[in-house]
Parts: sequence; structure tokens; C-alpha cells
Amino acid sequence: MPRHIRLTRSLAIVRLQHQLEQDTYPRLQMGLIVALTGAAGWLLSVLLLALGMDQMALRYPAALAGGYLVFLGLLWLWLRTQAQDYNLLPDVVDLALPRSGNCGAGEAPLPSGGGGDFVGGGASGHFDASTALPADEPGVLSSVGDAVGSVGDADEFAIPLLAIALAIGLAFASLYVVYLAPALFAELLFDGVLSYTLYRRLRNADSSHWLSTAFRRTVLPFALTALFVALVGAGLAAYAPGAQTLGQALHAAG
Repeated sequence: MPRHIRLTRSLAIVRLQHQLEQDTYPRLQMGLIVALTGAAGWLLSVLLLALGMDQMALRYPAALAGGYLVFLGLLWLWLRTQAQDYNLLPDVVDLALPRSGNCGAGEAPLPSGGGGDFVGGGASGHFDASTALPADEPGVLSSVGDAVGSVGDADEFAIPLLAIALAIGLAFASLYVVYLAPALFAELLFDGVLSYTLYRRLRNADSSHWLSTAFRRTVLPFALTALFVALVGAGLAAYAPGAQTLGQALHAAG
């Protein structure tokens, strides 16, 4: 596919993102969507527990998967509302239509999507045999034994720590999606509006359906969060056998 087609789509998304940030509050809107998604996931977890799914390692990711479907539905509602009222369509058409030549020198450069380079990190470190601790020294064995004993003593704090880790993990995933909101909303608006109103004019352009865009941009954080809550659920079940909820596990730890 010609490079100038990809550039026009990217420039259109950048313009949409800037105007969304100026005219609306995309992160606030995404915060509301994430909050509704979390409420839906909690209700689904309660429903699954009532239906007999009492293993937290299975119920938590299943509830999160159901919440993800609710999240996609809320994005669809947002798109329908914005597509009817937003007044950026002429600008989008001008930027999205393929051009006959290369991009002009006066066009705004695309912002780089990559982060900083990580060059040589840790490459200068080395392990000197003369500085390594000998394994047969009594002091070393004593230190290892003390560390193992400390870990054993910390078992009583395992459930509260897992609960804190669960809260931090869910908060981190939610904040990441909220941070992503301006770019995500811009892509959804671009692909959603074009797919309904400009398909014939842009059938050769680099556009995609809004659902594939939403899935591509959000499925990885949701999948990682599902794996994380499954591991936390398994840990809670291991330290509090018989517990079916986080509250029961915390009560058993107390």
C-alpha cells in the first residue's frame, strides 16, 4: 500500500486527537466507561458465584472477560453519540483522501510512536570471580537460612499483600486505558465515521472497522489483567483454602 495513504490516515487521527483534547474531556469520558466496566465485572462475578463458580482463579478472569464485552459495547455507544454530533468530518475527509503525489514539505510531521532508546543497559556489568561469595562459608549459609525463615514468617501477611496487589493491578490497568483514551477515541471516531459515511470514497485507503481498532488497542491490557487476577485468585485460594471471595480470604487471614 502506498506510503502516502498511511500518512494521510495517521495525520487525520492526529488532528482528531488534538481536537478531541481541546473540545472535550476524553480521559474523563474514558474514566466513566472504565468505572461502568468495573461495576459490570463485579456484578458478573457475583452472578457467577451464585451460579456455582466458586473458584476465584476461574471466576475473576471470566468476570473480566464479560466486563470486556461491556467495555466494547460502551465504546460503541460513545461512537454513536459522537458520530452524530461531531463537526470534524470535512477535516477528516481532506486528510484521509489519497493524494496523487507525495506529502508536501509543509505538512506537519507525524509524532514518533516509539519511546526512548535503551542502548547498552547493563552491558558494562561483569561478574568478577574474585568478588563472588564462596558458597561454603558459614556466614553465607546463615544469611540464607535467615532469609528463608523471614519468608516463612511472612506467610501470615500473604493474603493482605495479595489483596493490595489486586487493587494496585486493577488500578494500573484502568489508568492505562484512561491514559490511552485520546488516541483510542480518535481512531475509533475516524474508522467509525469513515466506515459508515465515506466507504465508497475511501475504499482503497488504509481504514479499518472500529471494532478491530478497539480490539487491537485494548485486548492486550485486558488479557494481561485477566492473567494477573487469575494468579491472584489462585494465590488467595492457596493461602485461604475454602474461601470463595476476597472478603472471605481476608476474614480467614484475620
